[in-house]
Amino acid sequence: MPAELQKIEELQFADDEFKLELVRDMFLIQTYLSPRYGDVKRICRKMIEFSEEGLILKLRMSKNGKPWAMPVYAIWKAPGETYSKPERILRKYL
Repeated sequence: MPAELQKIEELQFADDEFKLELVRDMFLIQTYLSPRYGDVKRICRKMIEFSEEGLILKLRMSKNGKPWAMPVYAIWKAPGETYSKPERILRKYL
């Protein structure tokens, strides 16, 4: 993993800096999963499905209307970790 990305992941925010944390998390979701910004900002609970393996993100792309699904549990998962990096971020907001 690039050192710059790790520094962004490790950023800590005060309680009153929730918006900064949200922006950081949106950036990381874009980095891990590669959706467009417009699609990331539309993510809501109803677009996240739970499977036996973990979370699956399903949405309709805003630019072309095509369905898009991503097994979030399988992306950027380190050996021995319970959840993948993007899955940990999404679970914070569920």
